[in-house]
Amino acid sequence: MLLIIDLESTCWDTNSPFSSQQCTKKQKEEMETIEIGATLLTVVEKKKLEIVKSFSQFVKPVINPFLSDFCKDLTSITQEDVDLALTFPDALNKFIKDVEYHLGGNTIDKIIWSSWGAYDRKQLIKDCLYHKIEYPFGVHWNVKEAHAVVNEQKRGRGLGRAIRDAGLTFEGTHHRGIDDTINIARVVQIYLTNFYIKNIRRMINYK
Repeated sequence: MLLIIDLESTCWDTNSPFSSQQCTKKQKEEMETIEIGATLLTVVEKKKLEIVKSFSQFVKPVINPFLSDFCKDLTSITQEDVDLALTFPDALNKFIKDVEYHLGGNTIDKIIWSSWGAYDRKQLIKDCLYHKIEYPFGVHWNVKEAHAVVNEQKRGRGLGRAIRDAGLTFEGTHHRGIDDTINIARVVQIYLTNFYIKNIRRMINYK
């Protein structure tokens, strides 16, 4: 089984020098997860990847508990969504239990998980370190780099561009974790299914 994860985090406008919410170096260092989105896929008929279920778990930030207008506009996540959510340790634990219910007896550390790029893996490690909890995941597969290799691109492209290149239209809201993972799954199904099934050991070496 393959678990695709996409995180949304606290963020501020990094581009406008006139914005009162411009991201400072300290804020960037203090970015916290506010949504864990995921889509779980399984191999069917020995040659296809099929979506089993998608997940969304909001997380209450504790370092910067109030979302910037920029963050709310970008992600569509509201202040109420995070105010009513669990803090990271409990939210992660709930997310893991929800996923493992569909793993057929496996635990989350025994399956391959993936993301579009390396950011999500680094942020999960960072959140776990901050909250002094054990990092629970197993082997990570960077599907952005895998997609670039398969398509003979010099560098990985953004998810939106990859969706357009595949002749697809983005489903849902970009920068919502659950919707991003569903769209990543669509790209994986089109370009990376055979490589995942036949050459997974080679593919998971992408960092």
